[in-house]
Amino acid sequence: MVDLPLLGRRFTWYNSNGRAMSRLDRFLISDEWALKWGIGSLWALPRDVSDHCTLILKYNHGDWGPKPFRFNNFWLENKNLKEVVERFWVDNRVDGWMGFVLKEKLKGLKAHLRVWHKQEYGGLETRIEELKVEIGDLDCKGEEVGLNTQEIERRKEKFGVLWKLLKSKEALMFQRARSKWFKEGDANTKFFHGSVKSRVKSNLISALRVDNIWLDSPISIKEAVHSFFENHVSSSHIVRPHLEGVNFPTISEADNSILISSFTLEEIQEVVSASDGNKCPGPDGFNYAFLKKFWELLKGDIRIMFDQFHGNSCLPKSFLSYFVTLVPKVSSPNSLSDFRPISLLGCLYKLIAKVLAKRLAKVIDKVISSNQSAFIKGRNLVDGVLVVNEVVELAKKTKRECLIFKVDFEKAYDSVDWGFLEYMLVRCGFCAKWIGWIGVCIFAGNLSVLVNGSPSPEINIQRGLKQGDPLAPFLFLLVVEGFSGVMRRAMHLNLFKDFTMGRSPVVISHLQYADDTLCIGEASVENLWTLKGILRGFEMASGLKVNFWKSGLIGINVSSTFLTMASTFLNCRLGSIPFKYLGLPIGANPKSGSTWDPHLDHIRNRLSSWRNKYISLGDRVVMLNAVLNSIPIFFYLSLLKMPVSVWKQLVRIQREFLWGGPKGGNKIKWVKWPVVCKAKSKGGLGVRDVRLVNLSLLAKWRWRLLLPGRPLWQEVLVAKYGDHILNRVCHTPFFDQSLFCVFF
Repeated sequence: MVDLPLLGRRFTWYNSNGRAMSRLDRFLISDEWALKWGIGSLWALPRDVSDHCTLILKYNHGDWGPKPFRFNNFWLENKNLKEVVERFWVDNRVDGWMGFVLKEKLKGLKAHLRVWHKQEYGGLETRIEELKVEIGDLDCKGEEVGLNTQEIERRKEKFGVLWKLLKSKEALMFQRARSKWFKEGDANTKFFHGSVKSRVKSNLISALRVDNIWLDSPISIKEAVHSFFENHVSSSHIVRPHLEGVNFPTISEADNSILISSFTLEEIQEVVSASDGNKCPGPDGFNYAFLKKFWELLKGDIRIMFDQFHGNSCLPKSFLSYFVTLVPKVSSPNSLSDFRPISLLGCLYKLIAKVLAKRLAKVIDKVISSNQSAFIKGRNLVDGVLVVNEVVELAKKTKRECLIFKVDFEKAYDSVDWGFLEYMLVRCGFCAKWIGWIGVCIFAGNLSVLVNGSPSPEINIQRGLKQGDPLAPFLFLLVVEGFSGVMRRAMHLNLFKDFTMGRSPVVISHLQYADDTLCIGEASVENLWTLKGILRGFEMASGLKVNFWKSGLIGINVSSTFLTMASTFLNCRLGSIPFKYLGLPIGANPKSGSTWDPHLDHIRNRLSSWRNKYISLGDRVVMLNAVLNSIPIFFYLSLLKMPVSVWKQLVRIQREFLWGGPKGGNKIKWVKWPVVCKAKSKGGLGVRDVRLVNLSLLAKWRWRLLLPGRPLWQEVLVAKYGDHILNRVCHTPFFDQSLFCVFF
């Protein structure tokens, strides 16, 4: 059953004094209903004197506008497609530079494939049903009087056509569902239908609240979305200050030579081969599955396009246009702030951006501080979490005062000022040619917002980075490196007192994972003034606005009086130990079940959204390995040793899902769990044992301790526990669990 999101209000029941409220009333529709009638909008009406609100289900059949072209991957199974594409590509000559030629040819190919699709697959559902009836009629005739040779051949031919159409339908549903864990060739169209409807239900915009007014017509909603994003991506055109007097590391001439060297066909082809062909396409409508299939046809033109881009730093305007799709951040989105914008880029622009990003990844670590743990090879999300846990544990143990400020940057990617990004590129030593390439890719373009699949009018962008652009993560690191530079300058001038660890002190002033920032220091009024000044100044320089009200202040061994004063001064919320950073616990007891409860609940909720009646036993095994063991528990298991009680609960959840019935009920456990976890070659099902996964991920820390270099997390461990920790790694048995607990 599909639980529709509630519009109009959050709750449907209120007690007499109005202090207790809940969403008790729901409107559930079956998948069969949704497939036949679509998904409407659920509204809560005023409750008058009742303690319950009346619910009403509305169906809006308005016209949202035309849907853009999208290359369907099931076309690749059609033997005629290759001839159709090759003939069009060769016969249609376009004059001009290669970027323009590719743009025009892809534009013409879209129209050509639309016509071809209608001829080959028009009325897919109707043709499938007609073939089933015709085959059934022949079967009945065969039962009664028998079939002659021609009728037998005709039935065989119809079976072949039906099989092709059914595989096309399955492939189409698979692409729309975008289920990454399903095995290739696993026919489960009903599950894909359910996945598509679940995705449509969560992404559907049936109404929006703008200035406390509800809009529910397609025209008014699209106008509101267009107006919102037009304001969102416009620049204020103010003169921003520069970070003069702040020192930044720079890349060398050799690094610049790597960045601007000639493009090779091998590096382009490597990017194409490694890219996912099922990703949603941008305005050009083509994905990497198309590029892979027709690489031999296209590679010559694409190579010329790269060579010309290397020389003239130019791209067609349409390459820089992109779609923005809105993904809900909450279960019942009401306003546009409840959606996360994700960019859908054209395949050729994305190819260029990926090649540039791959080059940038080779040198970016030389200009990014060790406090930053995002997107750089050798640095992990759990590194910063480990460091702040060690800070909290040391502060508690030594009774030292420590103040932690959890910074919330408001829409960080979308707020980046292009002038500041260019300034940071110059300050970090990037050459003019590379900066020119980045300017072409980033400092221009138009976006169209997809509202229920239909694009809005184009909007000229004037700031921000595109979420989904391969270059965006690395460029954003350069932006927030400006904050690290200012913090270093403040400490150098003794304006900010950091937190030190060890006899050979390691200085901890701030930690970052992209824009997720923790500022750590002494609990003093001077630190508060400096921190607020740095954040305000960085906002003026970079465009990244701090949402102080959503930020949090946590004190360790700090008086409640000081914390109250500090939270008032910073206009932020007061937090406490334990708290979460990057979704992982800080200062929590890993042996306590309450530390693991949120994650176990998350797994249960994920499982409740998957319907066992659609999924075979083999698919459930694939799901357990590919999904259950890759969602946030991976980071929990990389950081904390799982208690036996939690391990048993998790195994119970996995076992019930594996053997559960159509409605998730209990079924006979045909095989003991240790046998299920054995490799398939040894008679098991190949489900990974979570306990062994936990031990192996913790053991990875020992391996990382032996790697060359001295990252920040390793400096912290050595400063806190001494150099002997490295000797223990070299001379203790690999699965000496006592070592796992040294810093966990």
